[in-house]
Amino acid sequence: MYREAKARFAEAELDTPDLDARLIIAHCASLTSADFISRGDQILNEALVHTINNAMTRRMLGEPVSRILGYREFWGLPFRLTPDTLDPRPETELLVDLGIKHLSGKSNARFLDLGTGSGCISLSILHDCPLAHAVAVDKSEGAVMAARDNASMLGLSDRCDIRQGHWFDGIRADEKFDLIVSNPPYIRESDIPNLSKEVRNHDPILALSGGKEGLTAYQSLFPHLQKHLLPGGRVYLEIGFHQAQDVVRLAGDSHATLIREHLDLAGVSRVIEISYGEN
Repeated sequence: MYREAKARFAEAELDTPDLDARLIIAHCASLTSADFISRGDQILNEALVHTINNAMTRRMLGEPVSRILGYREFWGLPFRLTPDTLDPRPETELLVDLGIKHLSGKSNARFLDLGTGSGCISLSILHDCPLAHAVAVDKSEGAVMAARDNASMLGLSDRCDIRQGHWFDGIRADEKFDLIVSNPPYIRESDIPNLSKEVRNHDPILALSGGKEGLTAYQSLFPHLQKHLLPGGRVYLEIGFHQAQDVVRLAGDSHATLIREHLDLAGVSRVIEISYGEN
């Protein structure tokens, strides 16, 4: 079955036919990686073959493996996905790493995650910062439910207050944070049709589209960041390809100080770090 799946995926010109075949068969047959090797020659019953064939068809039609499995591993943790949540990307782990480093050594730190989706950013930071507490906000009711499910599954519900609201609408005027993080939608509307079908057809448009210039979310965020950031606090925002100059300009217009542009593994500006009241 594995060889058949691998061959079909290769013929369909999928990027990782071997890995996709292994993950799908192991998931459908409830096999661990070790089981896959030791029991790889076992005879599959008709019902299981049918299940695997259905999953293979979904993959060949462009559905991501993570959607078929129902979860994505991010920061070494499993996150359940729903149609209301973005499928987390590996490059977003840079945002998590920076957040953890900023909170390291701080007791009872509070941070804010805007546009939380599956909760992967806030929950990953909490996992590595056992003294921190988070507020996570998302406009989508479905995303809020998914994030709460993930928080419960990871045993982090008691330290993550997940709220429904549009950006700062879910935050009280007197709430301030040591850290604010966000991976907002930043893809230009005109670029949406050119995305891969895995993204275009399966990620929620609310989590993708950043308006005409890809900057709508940043324009909404910057007027509110300073009043919700504690002295010495940091803001880390993920940005899209070739957006650094525009987002840095918007940050300057809000009287923010640019601390640094952080590059991803491909050498692309992926996260901007800003503060207020520092030179």
